[in-house]
Parts: sequence; structure tokens; C-alpha cells
Amino acid sequence: MVKLVKLFPQYMLLPAVGGIALLAAAGYMVKRGISFWLALAVLVIGFAILYILALSYGVSALQNRLAWLYQNLEPERFLEKFEKLLPRAKKTPALEVTVRAYLADGHAAIGEFDQALALLDGAPVVTEESERLSAALLMLNNKGLIHFRMENAEKGKECLDKMRELLERQDEAAQKRYAENVRILQCHYDALTGVCQDDAYLRELVRNGTTALFRVNTSLLLARVYLSQGETNMARAYLEQTIEKGRDWLWPTKKAQQMLAALPAEE
Repeated sequence: MVKLVKLFPQYMLLPAVGGIALLAAAGYMVKRGISFWLALAVLVIGFAILYILALSYGVSALQNRLAWLYQNLEPERFLEKFEKLLPRAKKTPALEVTVRAYLADGHAAIGEFDQALALLDGAPVVTEESERLSAALLMLNNKGLIHFRMENAEKGKECLDKMRELLERQDEAAQKRYAENVRILQCHYDALTGVCQDDAYLRELVRNGTTALFRVNTSLLLARVYLSQGETNMARAYLEQTIEKGRDWLWPTKKAQQMLAALPAEE
């Protein structure tokens, strides 16, 4: 999160300018005969408070923008504002990867899958040991989801297989951290190529998913899962839920409308 706050350098003016004022105040205190150590404490504590305030403003600005996409379901508004932040991320590869992933989510939410894949394909190579794995898994997960939504089952499966290959070489904690991502990708593949039986797990995600966009996308996936099982009525129910919970301009909503129209008349 601290790294993402680099996208809002304007808030760093607060500790920069405030630090100068605090330095001047500390110097004045010493000049007036006040203890050097007390003046130093005022300087350090004051600067720390200003720095924390700057970080909190940056975090709030970031969360507000992400909420436009993930909670308010306004991807076009999100893209208009967030695309301007990409140039600021280019000096830090791991940060640029994260920003590109968010932007790809925005484009995918309105069905602009080619633009989303182009953003992911243009991501830099992350060489930092501590961030290389998470960056690679993020790219593979997002690419896999997009390919599955485009119904490119085999390309999606390639991303899933690469994720599994990377995770096999990691410790148990890392494997648990990404287990849900792998499981969802597997559900997509099974529903497109055969039968997926993981509907109970997906129902739980639809009920308790962390964001509105995630729940809408998962509801659409669940409808596809029920179609793979031949459960037309259950599929219809989740297509209707996707439409109800989504927005008219979202890709999941439009896709649900198409799938619902293609179902046989309800008996």
C-alpha cells in the first residue's frame, strides 16, 4: 500500500514543507535556550505525524479511485482517472505491474478484453526477489480470467498451468494464499470444457465476495457452471441475479442478458 501511495506525490508536499517549518521551529527553540534534545524530539515527532497524514491522504485517494471500479461499478469513470497514474508508476516495476492489473480489470469490466490483455502484456519484468512471484502470479491470474471470459479455454488453461507450476516450488503459505485464484480458474475451465461440480464453493463466494464487481463476475461464472451441469433453472436464477446486481454497461451484465435470452423457455 505504501508503494501505491507513490502514485500521489502531491501529498508528500505536506511532510516536505512541514519539515522545513519544523526545522525552523526547532532552530528557534534552541536559539531561545530550550534543550536541543527537546527541540529534536519536536522535529522528529512532528515530521512523523506529517508523514503519516500524507500517507493516509494518499491511501484515501487510492481507495476512492478503486471504489469507482470494484464497489460502485463505474469502470469508465475509474479508467478516466486511473490511466493518468500509469506514467507515475513506470519507475517502479512492481508498482507498474499492479497499476496495469487494476487498469486491465477496468477494461475487462466493460468487455474491452483486447485492451486489457495489451496492458498486461506490456507489464515490465519484476526482478526484485521479494516481489517477483506475486507479480508473475498476478499477471497470470488476470490473463487467465480474461481468456476464460473470452471463452478461450485453452489459453486460459495455459495461464492456470503456469500458476500451478510456479506455486509448486513455493512454501505452503504461498500456496494457500493463491489457492482461491487457482480454484476459480479451474472452475472456469471445467465449465467451458466439461462439467464443473464446484457450485457450493462459488455460491459462498457470491454471498461473501469482497467487492461488488467480484460478486457479479462470480455470479455469472456460477450460471455457466450450472449450465455445464444441465441445471437450466439454477443457471437462469444466477443470470437474473447477475443482471440485478450489475449495471447495464458492465460486461457481466450484458453477457448474462445474452445467455438468458439463449435459454429455452422456462417450463
